[in-house]
This record gives sequence, C-alpha cells and structure tokens, in this order.
Amino acid sequence: MQLDEVDKAILQALQEDGRLSLRKLAQRVHMTAPSVAERVRRLEEQRIIVGYAAQIDSNKVSPMLTAFIHVFLSKREGNHRSFLRFVEGREEICECYHTAGDSCHLLKVMVPDHACLDALVNELLVYGDYRLHLVIGEPLKKQQSYGERISSVA
Repeated sequence: MQLDEVDKAILQALQEDGRLSLRKLAQRVHMTAPSVAERVRRLEEQRIIVGYAAQIDSNKVSPMLTAFIHVFLSKREGNHRSFLRFVEGREEICECYHTAGDSCHLLKVMVPDHACLDALVNELLVYGDYRLHLVIGEPLKKQQSYGERISSVA
C-alpha cells in the first residue's frame, strides 16, 4: 500500500497521542472526521496500525530489573526454532531481536528480582551461551515516531 501525506500525518499524530478523538485527529490533518475515520479503519485493516497502547512506568507500578541479554545459539539441529518457541512463551522477555554480529539474538527482559533473572539465564543455557547487561538507569528513553523514521531514511 502506498501511503500519502495525509496517511503519514495520521500515523504521526496517533503515535504522539493514540487517544486522540477522531474529531481532533481530523482537525490536525485538516479533514473531516468521517474521512479520517475511514483512513484509520483502512490503516488498521491493512495492519499498518497494529494496536494502541499506554506507555507505563513499570517501576512505579511494580519495581522491576531490566536487562539486555545477548544470546549465542549453539548450532544444534532445530535449536533456533526451539529457542524462538521458548522466547514466545516467556512473559518476562519483552523484546527479541535477531541480530548480526557476535550474538544471534538480543533480548530485553524485565523481572521482579535477581532470583528470577538467574532462573531465566540458567534456562537460556539449554540453547547456548549468553552475555548479560543489567540496566542501572535510563538517561534517555524515547519512542521513535513514524515521521522520524521516514525522514531519517530519505
């Protein structure tokens, strides 16, 4: 699907505030609310918009340890598929990236304490080796928006 400037403006506005009413979104992109509603519906149907979520400061809700784990998979037959099933089944694994370079995958994990982190990394040993990086602070955390991604590629 080819996105026009209005579609891009809608995506940008919804990334900035996913709770915008259709009326306010329409005002932002200089269209009528029914026209914007139709465009948003189309973007959802085509899975360009895949969901709406609230960003929560998890440390205020329930203090958590955050860690990044580089995983070095062993070359056993079926290990990669088995590892991916393991990752999908673990709620403490927030993000998983298939990477180039030394490691095969990079995991972002959030656990309530060191014991849970220890249990997780011990389970990872079945699939290969790992390197753990424990987060001690977040001096900068921002969501890159659709508009920023498009302009950085151009």
